[in-house]
Amino acid sequence: GLDRPLVDHTLDLLRRRCDAGGAVLLITHDLAAARRVADTVAVMYASRIVERRPTAELFAAPAHPYTAGLLDALPERAFRPVPGHPPMLTDLPPGCAFAPRCDRATDVCRTPPAPSAGAPARIACHHPLTLGAPA
Repeated sequence: GLDRPLVDHTLDLLRRRCDAGGAVLLITHDLAAARRVADTVAVMYASRIVERRPTAELFAAPAHPYTAGLLDALPERAFRPVPGHPPMLTDLPPGCAFAPRCDRATDVCRTPPAPSAGAPARIACHHPLTLGAPA
């Protein structure tokens, strides 16, 4: 709800806080703001983190199919909506909640990917788009 100059000023303040060693947790739907402020971005789908990676890597080569779809929906990219509809949060499937909308889904997507202990990046996908290993 802020005008553009105030948004820019606020984002600059947050980035300076990070550059000075402070921590900022920014929860937003504004991908441009996340890219401008964050060192690491976590993308959520249906209340679950599906991808967490350094910002530049995530925007350059998204690994989770939902992240790729989200970025492709931006006007400066393909401006193509993610097909289908999100699930009801009260009735999430046990595996990947994005599987019904994903063209890469297989039977294994009905189970959650195994977590990677201590990994700096997290990709909650059995069939990631990039060479990063699933988390």
